Amino acid sequence: TIEAATNQGIVLFRSRVVEREEATHDLVIERPKEISHVDRRDAARFPCNDMEVTVKLDGLSAQLIDLSAKGAKLRTRCEYKKGERVSIEFPWQSTEIGAWVIDIASAGLGENACSVLRIVFEEPAKLPRKSALGKIWV
Repeated sequence: TIEAATNQGIVLFRSRVVEREEATHDLVIERPKEISHVDRRDAARFPCNDMEVTVKLDGLSAQLIDLSAKGAKLRTRCEYKKGERVSIEFPWQSTEIGAWVIDIASAGLGENACSVLRIVFEEPAKLPRKSALGKIWV
């Protein structure tokens, strides 16, 4: 059984090793017959792409991609390292929340280059409600 991370989340499948590359030590596996997508989050995730929610990450602007009570995914032009502690401030909450960077991916090219961060909060966040118009309020 293999569990692998993808851009769409975790996938789980059964396969068997058919070869090992001598030079690279890479394993070659059979094509799986079935692949299952797994959501390991124990908190509901709320997509924010259609709302363009701007938050402050260490005092600088960042765009929220998705949000849960335990963490968030966001887009920023600033550089961060995995394991770095950050603070995030939401427009619907007056206090900052401490968080840790758990994953970083590059996105965009040239002038549109940015990083996509996944962060986990030190304490659960207060979540906003979403109106039918896609606006956020408390």
